[in-house]
Amino acid sequence: MNRTDFFNRIKKLDPYANHPSWAQGCFYGGETQILLNPEYIYDRFYTLAHESFHLLFQKFIYEKNNMNRIVWLDESLAANFDGTTEKLIENGKFLEIILTLKHNQKLPKMNDLEFSKGNIKTENYNGYDLFKVVGRYLIETKSQNELLKYIKDQRKILNDGNTILEASIRYFREKYHLK
Repeated sequence: MNRTDFFNRIKKLDPYANHPSWAQGCFYGGETQILLNPEYIYDRFYTLAHESFHLLFQKFIYEKNNMNRIVWLDESLAANFDGTTEKLIENGKFLEIILTLKHNQKLPKMNDLEFSKGNIKTENYNGYDLFKVVGRYLIETKSQNELLKYIKDQRKILNDGNTILEASIRYFREKYHLK
């Protein structure tokens, strides 16, 4: 499958889908789509894990609890499930993300991030970095039971979506002793 076939398949599943041109995988119409490049096949394992997380989260959280998708929540958790955040922590790039974010005055509220708005990656920020930071914050500050309870509370999640990025950055600034 080439990139054109990949996007045509997404449009067939959802004619109104607004997918970014750089997408390597997505979750539309109850299906996981992954663009495989034989040169970088091992990198696609991250994409497979990430998109599979969305599939399971949709089925076992959103559908089971009669919730609408909250982009920042499942993207944040998927970004930590797929192994890419752990890799960034190990190679020191996660700390670089925190250092960049702590000085950025143009960060969005997490609730405002939507693929349909085209505001996941902008000149002011990379939403995937924000997802990684917020997801890691949730994982590090909540016990497993607290997190399982939290992801079922749509009202709490939406309320937190207005302040969780700031709380996450503050947490990691303290953790890494950054001023």
